[in-house]
Amino acid sequence: MERIWRTYRPDCRYAGRARPYVSRYSTRHRINLNVDVRTQTNYGTLRAFGSIHMQNEDGVFSNNAARAFIQWAGFTIGHAQSFSDHNGTFRRKLHYTAQFNNSKHR
Repeated sequence: MERIWRTYRPDCRYAGRARPYVSRYSTRHRINLNVDVRTQTNYGTLRAFGSIHMQNEDGVFSNNAARAFIQWAGFTIGHAQSFSDHNGTFRRKLHYTAQFNNSKHR
């Protein structure tokens, strides 16, 4: 299974009377790109996920890899939100989740 989705938001502004050496016009373009790829293996689902945020404001480009991780055989490796942190903080992590008696959480 493969899912790719994106969000694009252009933003153009006019500042009215500009000060000297300052442009009256301002532009900002933002794009959020998310990729989620999954496939079944003998050891469970192999998942690769990435979320990248890019912005260009008045010719200045910036980007941020918000989340990027791989999950396989109970391991989560990469830059992801901690399971014990409910504040939305993302960290580099190596995490293992065990399943007993072939049970699944609902």
